[in-house]
Amino acid sequence: MNVKTSPLISIITATYNSMKYFEDTKKSVLEGDVEDFEWIIVDDGSTDGTRKYLQEIDHPNIKLHFKSINAGIEDSYRTGIELATGKYLLILDHDDTIPLGSLSKRLDLLESNPNALAAFGAVAYMDESGRIYKESRFPFVSDDCVLSSLFTLFGIFILPVYPLKQGCVVLRSSFVKNNPGLYDIQLFLQAAKLGPVIFIKQACLNYRTFRTQFSSSRKMRLIRFFQFVWAKYAFKFLPWYISPFFAIYKTIPEFFKVLWSFVSSKRI
Repeated sequence: MNVKTSPLISIITATYNSMKYFEDTKKSVLEGDVEDFEWIIVDDGSTDGTRKYLQEIDHPNIKLHFKSINAGIEDSYRTGIELATGKYLLILDHDDTIPLGSLSKRLDLLESNPNALAAFGAVAYMDESGRIYKESRFPFVSDDCVLSSLFTLFGIFILPVYPLKQGCVVLRSSFVKNNPGLYDIQLFLQAAKLGPVIFIKQACLNYRTFRTQFSSSRKMRLIRFFQFVWAKYAFKFLPWYISPFFAIYKTIPEFFKVLWSFVSSKRI
């Protein structure tokens, strides 16, 4: 009798009218270097043919979940996390791709470092056509290593811009499920606060950018500034004796990003 075991990793992708770039994402997952995975795709009420396209994909590792109404990306993530059965978890956006070799390396290092809650690497930024035009790296380290909690948090807050993206971080599923409601930056900061994390020097995500994307828009810059997001993160995740300094330090570049959004049409 064959006993079904849980996959090593659950990859979660939320789709919504995703036909334009999803083929690249699909190729990077299904032709990647990890075979023991489940890919949970949660469609958020697409109307552009994405649902029909997903239903026609024939692969045993894919699990589809269709929502009847558009309820937002965080609701899709929450659904995917609830459905996930893997030991590890990766949230991958519908228009991004996984660089070959980066996923297996993160998993191998997590398997050999049971105290680490997350493994991440650099982010390669690509334009609409898929051309890589820059790469962000974590400060002060240039080789694969295990980073302490305080060192990781210090590195994140010392840079004027956040050097990571959600899709470059592999997390332990148990940690994610024990921290419901946390996504993206906050989820990684919480992992770093609670324990060591693993860094690998290669790019772990090809992150697609658009000149019109909301995360770089003037409206979003204003929202972030007046909500004082990074100042709140400083007090939440950093030790009390340095949090006031970093709260001020992180607010200043956010102010200049707002100013820049009013004078430039380029990506920020």
